[in-house]
Amino acid sequence: LMPIDPIVGDANTNVSWDRFSGKRVLIIGGTKGIGAAIADVLREFGGADVTCVGRSARDVSADLSTIQGCLDLIEKLKKKNENQKFSYVVFTVGCWPDFSEPYTEEGINKVVMLDLVARHTILTRLHASGLLSSSSESSSSNTTKDNAK
Repeated sequence: LMPIDPIVGDANTNVSWDRFSGKRVLIIGGTKGIGAAIADVLREFGGADVTCVGRSARDVSADLSTIQGCLDLIEKLKKKNENQKFSYVVFTVGCWPDFSEPYTEEGINKVVMLDLVARHTILTRLHASGLLSSSSESSSSNTTKDNAK
C-alpha cells in the first residue's frame, strides 16, 4: 500500500494529470529509459507539451558533458521554442564513472559535470533567458483554465 502524496494524490488510482494539461515540460535525459517513459506518460495522460533533450533525443540533441554544451542547449531551446516558457524541468540525465576505474580524475569529472554542473548551468541559464515560468504564472493559468470550465 503506497502513501497518498499531498500534491499528486493516491499513487495507485487518483493521479492529478490535469496539472500538466497545456503545460510545457522540458525533460533533460529524455532519450530512453525513465526519461522517455516520463515523456510518454506526460504526453499521453497529462496533455503536456514535452521537449526531450539528450545525446540522441527526439526533440533536441545536446552534449551536456561540457559547460559550452549546456550553453549551446539554451540557445537551441530559445530558437526551437520561440522563447515560450517551460512550466516544469525534469532531470533524469546522469552517469556513473567507469567501474573499472571509478575514482580516476576523468571518471569523477564526468559524474560531477553531468550530475551537478550541467544541472546548475541549465537551470540558471533557463531562468536568465526567461524560459522558465514562475510558480505564480503556472498557478494563474490553472486558475484561468479552471474558471473557464
